[in-house]
Amino acid sequence: MAKGRPSALRLETAVRTQIEFQQSSLDDLLSPDHRARQVWDHVEELDLSLLYGRVQTTVSSSGRPAIDPAILVSLWLYATLEGVGSARLRARLCKTDLACLWLLGGVSVTYHTLSDFRGSAGPGRRHEASIAGEWPFVPQCRPSGGAASGIGRDGAQAAGGG
Repeated sequence: MAKGRPSALRLETAVRTQIEFQQSSLDDLLSPDHRARQVWDHVEELDLSLLYGRVQTTVSSSGRPAIDPAILVSLWLYATLEGVGSARLRARLCKTDLACLWLLGGVSVTYHTLSDFRGSAGPGRRHEASIAGEWPFVPQCRPSGGAASGIGRDGAQAAGGG
């Protein structure tokens, strides 16, 4: 209770511990013009055959299915555009950020998965050149604030970076 509030008052107060069940789809929660939708639309147009060629799970194999590389590319691209460089921070956002949840569409990822993907297919790799060729501004990605991020491949902040 806030200081100075008389207890005899009848007020509507915030109850944040109340469990609610809300019926909605992820698609309904993200605005039609959101940047995450633009990133997804673009990633769907990319030729990701090199990444799909690395997937070893098939319809006839046992075990857990692999995460669609398009999801991982879109997560990395969206987070880069938003100025997030760390795989751990990206993984945390995947649990709370509506845009990341929308991009995931119910698929769960860990920071290790994101980091491994970046290491095998991310910055400095052959496939980035392919992506950059199809989307020329990728190498010059800026966070939504417009300034250079100064975030290195390992997520460390560079001197003079944003």
